[in-house]
Amino acid sequence: MKLLKLDEILQPAVDGGYAVPAFNFWSFAGITAAVDAAEAEKSPVIVQAIQPVVEYFSPDLVVAMFKRALTGKDIPVALHLDHGTDPAFLFQCVKAGFSSVMFDASSLPYEKNVANTRDVVSLCHMIGMKVESEIGHVGSQGAGDVTNYTDPEVALHFARETGVDALALSVGTSHSMPQQNAKIRFDIIDQVASELSIPLVLHGSTGVADKDYDRLDASHISKINIGTALGKAYLNRIYEIIENKDGVPFLPLINTMEGESSKSVQAVAQHKIRLLHSNGKASLY
Repeated sequence: MKLLKLDEILQPAVDGGYAVPAFNFWSFAGITAAVDAAEAEKSPVIVQAIQPVVEYFSPDLVVAMFKRALTGKDIPVALHLDHGTDPAFLFQCVKAGFSSVMFDASSLPYEKNVANTRDVVSLCHMIGMKVESEIGHVGSQGAGDVTNYTDPEVALHFARETGVDALALSVGTSHSMPQQNAKIRFDIIDQVASELSIPLVLHGSTGVADKDYDRLDASHISKINIGTALGKAYLNRIYEIIENKDGVPFLPLINTMEGESSKSVQAVAQHKIRLLHSNGKASLY
């Protein structure tokens, strides 16, 4: 295992014109599916979870599961806190062994977002930790959480004022998109990329059409978050198994559900890796 910090795993992608997949997990099966997919495709990978998931397991248990899943594997990988909103909890994750963090104050008024993010970035940099943040707001479909597009001028000001190491933009995707019908504002990405050298990040990428990934990879987007597509693959396989459960004893059924659903997640993850052109890039690290 090559445990990397945010800049260490993203900079080769910036230089090489590909994107690193950042796979969200909700269980140990999700972690193993992500790392098995990366190993099969010889790809770097970011394994990540949102703050409520990490709170449920505890940072220490997440790190233990992560290490167990990586046993015997030699891939470039980062363990990332996604959408951390509480600075105190963020530093608990750092102490436990997370190698990368996102601090998200994008729901706050702009000046408060800048001030809070600047403080977190400053403290993280003191201990050698790199930080992702978000400007604009990537909402969630079906949750009444409205998406606000990133203003390129505001993004430049935010990056310079806070010193963030990677910046997530809101350019047409939303979290939990059920279909691949996002209309990407490449003009926003291109304008920000022309003036910022730090890696750019796309959230809500389940909604991105396969045909748009090539352009994203060439546009300075170097971290692409994927969660809903994996969750759907996991649940859909479980539903299939339950529908055909007649006569199967309880314990074999449970074992089948976990193993088969993990394989379904891995298959989707490998497909996404190839779309991002990160397959075969593990040797660059």
